[in-house]
Amino acid sequence: MLTILKMDAENTVGMRVDGKIETPEFEALIEVLEAKMKSQSDLRLYVELVSFKGFSLDAFFKDLKFALSNFNRFKKKALVTDARWMQRVSGVGDKLTPNIEVKAFSFEEKAAAIEWAQT
Repeated sequence: MLTILKMDAENTVGMRVDGKIETPEFEALIEVLEAKMKSQSDLRLYVELVSFKGFSLDAFFKDLKFALSNFNRFKKKALVTDARWMQRVSGVGDKLTPNIEVKAFSFEEKAAAIEWAQT
């Protein structure tokens, strides 16, 4: 399940992932991101990852298409998770997308993650 979170900064999109991401949820996220792209040149992501059980196949391909077309529009991604393996994997993502600064936080550091993402 993917839930869109309200963020204070206009250039930041927040989301919470808990379980499997289905196509309708991902399509709603794309709509929010595309609307932000019309008014913001540099976007930031704030992601709370409670648990991740993958994507539906259709959502996966939509994610891949959207990411490849728009990755240069994103400047920062704050990942909030207590899963140590996801915190380590986020470092790999940081190297694969050098234009996007990625930083992992624990849920205990959630306030710091929000501040970092929005500045």
